[in-house]
Amino acid sequence: MGDILLRPLAVGICGTDLDIWRGLREDSAKILGHEVVAEVASDDPRFPLGTRVCVRPLTAHDQDDIIGHSAPGFFQPEVLFPDIKVERGSLSVFPSTGDFRLGALVEPLSAVMFQDELVPPGARTLIIGGGPAGVLLALVHQLTGRQCLLAHHGAVRRDWLVAEGLVSANQIQAVPSGEFDRAFVVVNRENGISATQQAFQHLTPNGVVCLISGLDTSTSIAEFGQPIADIRRQNVCGDGSPKLAPMVVNGKPYRVTGGRGCHARHMEAATQLLATHRDLFLKLVTHTVKLSELHETLNFLASHHSDERMIEGRHALKVAVVP
Repeated sequence: MGDILLRPLAVGICGTDLDIWRGLREDSAKILGHEVVAEVASDDPRFPLGTRVCVRPLTAHDQDDIIGHSAPGFFQPEVLFPDIKVERGSLSVFPSTGDFRLGALVEPLSAVMFQDELVPPGARTLIIGGGPAGVLLALVHQLTGRQCLLAHHGAVRRDWLVAEGLVSANQIQAVPSGEFDRAFVVVNRENGISATQQAFQHLTPNGVVCLISGLDTSTSIAEFGQPIADIRRQNVCGDGSPKLAPMVVNGKPYRVTGGRGCHARHMEAATQLLATHRDLFLKLVTHTVKLSELHETLNFLASHHSDERMIEGRHALKVAVVP
């Protein structure tokens, strides 16, 4: 039917964006930004003029074609969105009555919901990394009545999360203690190896590590002797049953999993969850900045530890870029 013109309303700055900005990833996109809610600016029978949409940056048709990674992202005033991606189900409707800031959380929430699906149920869950994705995963557990422990090294971030009511004081620690059935690694590339090692240290035998972020093929081979990060390419967008890879670390058996992208059903579920718990999730979007301030903001976030990220006197967790 033709390409659709989209005008971003809010685009979240992701940890992946910061890793690319730091030069820690080799993604080829010249324009970043994939956590987006946008307004349709051209009339189309599938998505009429003025419809608000969120975007799945990756579909199972080609997992190397990723918006904001290998294809231009949404940190720009408008995007002519390819018809082929529309036909592949990359767009989902965001309610016109919804707060546009929540739209910047739809994709990351969808992604962690998919990752959560990959790991068999367990009594105790460890989440390593108190960035936006780690906090979203902790909230998914909290809202579905499941226990988890969030591990984050920065004291300022930990105290802020407790003060905002996003986690309870007994739900977050600097260094995890005890044993867990499931562990999720949700950190940047610089901390990927240490976080994955920590996950294995606290897993019970036959427990599962889910690599949401932090490792790539070369570092996983160098550290663990096998490309464990490649398991993510076997679980794409929720198509098919979860794949888990067996692994032995320090003589103990474990399983490793992880995925890429999310399914349309995850986008729908995330949108509903955000609408139901609007005020809770809005606490995560601590700041909005203008598109004209993007480079300055990326430089600041990429060069400061999470505890040092203060913008206009307030701790920064998720920053959304607006027109």
